[in-house]
This record gives sequence, structure tokens and C-alpha cells, in this order.
Amino acid sequence: MVVLVTGAAGRIGSAMVELLRSLKVERRCLDLAPSRRPVEEPWKLCDLAELSDPEGLRAFCRPVTHVIHLASRVTNSKDFAATFPSQFRIEVLGTLNLLRALPSSARHVAYASSMTVYGAPEHLPVGEDHPLRPSCVYALCKVVTEQHLAAFLELPLPRVDRGDAGNHVHAGREPPLDQAPRDAAGLAHGRASHQHDDLIRHGFPPRSPLLARPPARFTVHFDC
Repeated sequence: MVVLVTGAAGRIGSAMVELLRSLKVERRCLDLAPSRRPVEEPWKLCDLAELSDPEGLRAFCRPVTHVIHLASRVTNSKDFAATFPSQFRIEVLGTLNLLRALPSSARHVAYASSMTVYGAPEHLPVGEDHPLRPSCVYALCKVVTEQHLAAFLELPLPRVDRGDAGNHVHAGREPPLDQAPRDAAGLAHGRASHQHDDLIRHGFPPRSPLLARPPARFTVHFDC
């Protein structure tokens, strides 16, 4: 198993790298920025949205079997005209560029979505049956990326588990700083940490754990 972590310099990403390191899992890291911590694994500086070296990215991804895709830009902007084009490039095109770079040996992708795709809740707790009503450009691009992932894999649109194990902003606040390691562990094992307000859905069944036996076919896991 070789795990690629995108957004590896971020708060959740760096915690994920530390977790995989502690578990002796071989890992590769990708981010726009260099790590602020000592690096023990291959690290590639790369802008997935403005990909200038696709061959280099493919070569870097060649040994990868599993992906934890955290790279994103969090924004609460509701100015569609001003923000959507750049956010679309970062979230949607960046994800598709990553998928195109993955080798045939890749078996599993964990993509960090967001609770904001639900918008203002109609009922609590929010479950998978809740309508998708993205309330900002960030949330809209998360929904579009999920749909592109399903289309890319030529599969029926999968059920989506949106917990709170990703680097997102909800209700105007971020998860506490000490939440990052727990969030990373939850995402790696296919569960959310259930620390955000009452809006999250409690006790949903774990989805395809990243660190369990690889699935028989390429799959996508959504989390947030």
C-alpha cells in the first residue's frame, strides 16, 4: 500500500501524514506549499488546478494505491460571478487532473467533501436523505466534484457519507485545533469524528476503511 495525501501541508493533511507515518504506511505527499514539519516522505510541490507538468505528476503517482484527497481552498463567498471560476478550477479540475494522473494500480480514493453541501438544515440531525442545497461557492463546487467523480468512474452516483473529518468551515467556525489528529484518524478508518454541532448525522456505518484490505475494484469514498 502506498498512500498519496494531497493538501499534505494543511492542518488535517499534516495530521494525516503523521498518522500514516506512525502506522508505518508508505506515503507520498502533494501540496502547493512545502511542509512546515520535517519531511520523511517524497514530497511534490504541485498546483493541481494549473497543472504545468502532467508527466511529472504521473511519475510521482506511479506507485500510489490509495489516495486521501484533501487539497482545496475554503471560502464562504456567495459571490458566484467573482469566486466560482477560480474555485471550480481548484476543486473540480484539480480533482480530475489528479484522477488522470493515477496509475491503474490505484484502488481507493477518499475525497473530503463538506457538510455545507446541505445548506440550512430542514431537520436535525442531518442524514443522507437531506436535500443538497449548497449555500456558498465552496459547497457548490464540492457537490459538482462529487458528481464528476461518479461520472469519471462510470458508476451510479454513490451514496455519500458526509461526516466532519475534513478541513471545512461550518456555521462560521473551524474544528478545534486538537481535533485535527482525531479527524485524520477518522478519515483513514472510514468514519467521522462527530464533533460538529448537532448538524452531523450520528452513528452512520463506516464506509470502505482506507486502512482495511483494498477493495476488489477502484472505489471512491466521500467524507468531510
